[in-house]
Amino acid sequence: NRLIKILSPIILFLLVGSISLTYFVLIPSKKYSLALEKIDSKQYIDAIAILRSLKNFRDSKLLASKYIQIVLDRVQAGDILEIGKFEQDNDFSNGSEIIEWRVLSLEKGQIFLLSEKNLISLPYNSSDEENLQWENSSLRKWLNNEFMRKSFTAVEKSIIKETMLVNSWSNYIHNHTRDFVFLLSVDEVQQYLPDPKDRKAKSTPYAESSGVKSIVTGK
Repeated sequence: NRLIKILSPIILFLLVGSISLTYFVLIPSKKYSLALEKIDSKQYIDAIAILRSLKNFRDSKLLASKYIQIVLDRVQAGDILEIGKFEQDNDFSNGSEIIEWRVLSLEKGQIFLLSEKNLISLPYNSSDEENLQWENSSLRKWLNNEFMRKSFTAVEKSIIKETMLVNSWSNYIHNHTRDFVFLLSVDEVQQYLPDPKDRKAKSTPYAESSGVKSIVTGK
């Protein structure tokens, strides 16, 4: 059950309309060709990032605007998007696997994403300190440092928005934080996953090896 696991699913905000990145290793024409290849393979998010980095090269601005709108028009809550890679099949010899994210909402050019599967089991904090705030937890540090650094390319990082989190629940009020990757709050679970059935997620083999346990036998 997603409510009990503090590990994953994890959360991302994609700011589709504000993408800026430069491929220093590619000249503009090669970058442009790469963007067209991404469009042909329907990897629109990567294509938009590349086109925006080209600025006034050919029709890059026009194409970027076109596909930003296409993404926003086509994507709906419940859809699955692919962005980033993380070890999932527990076979390190074949590299990391692409992460699937469920679209929770779309608003003002932003796409709110939830990882479709439990990816890893980690403690809220590596020490036994009690009443530790989210801002100082080892889990938060891991998500916004190691996970962020290893799981996303420069293109992908450029479209992940830093989000202001209001860290409070019931009578517990913690300091607000600004995070790129985070966990759903209780209020967000109730808002975006009102049906308890939707709060259950499958675990990857790697997640299971790291300690994730199913609450319902066989699920």
